[in-house]
Amino acid sequence: MAQEQIFNKNFAGIITPAFRALSAFQPAFGDLQTKDGVTENATMFSIKSNDLPAELGNYDTDPNTAFNDGSDKTNRYGKLKEIIYKEQDVPYDGNWAFREGLDRFTVNADLNSAVAERLDLQSQAKVRLFNTLFGKKLTESASGDLGSVSDVVKLFGKASQTYTDMEIMTPVRAYVDPETYNAIVDAP
Repeated sequence: MAQEQIFNKNFAGIITPAFRALSAFQPAFGDLQTKDGVTENATMFSIKSNDLPAELGNYDTDPNTAFNDGSDKTNRYGKLKEIIYKEQDVPYDGNWAFREGLDRFTVNADLNSAVAERLDLQSQAKVRLFNTLFGKKLTESASGDLGSVSDVVKLFGKASQTYTDMEIMTPVRAYVDPETYNAIVDAP
């Protein structure tokens, strides 16, 4: 196996715990899914999804539905829809490369230690890049400006109402700028 493949596979094993420890947005996005980029270089990950909305109906208790004088093509549930999940591949939307090389004769250190140190530094740099990209994505996806931080109680009340109106039923996490954070800390 080529050294580059070994390096990429080792990096794939290191980046996940580094992301878990260093990512500012890991709680919002979840754990990082990694592939080594060698054996999987076209698809970042795959998801199974279904966009069919939930539909509620009434249960039909008429004795002539499905039984007695009813047809064997009727049922008490109404028209049924088949639920099928489709697999979707998500392609990479960017790439990156190590711009470093180690020569075992000129590295002037234990090669394995040098590789481990460089992998650690590269993973930290990659997580910083993820933090920037995720922060940008969250900002672009925000539902709107909730207002000034002059009254944080009012601000978070408005945020709570917005999430209630959107029927979001998961724990909500607020990512705030330093000014808002200070206003929260200083709030009575």
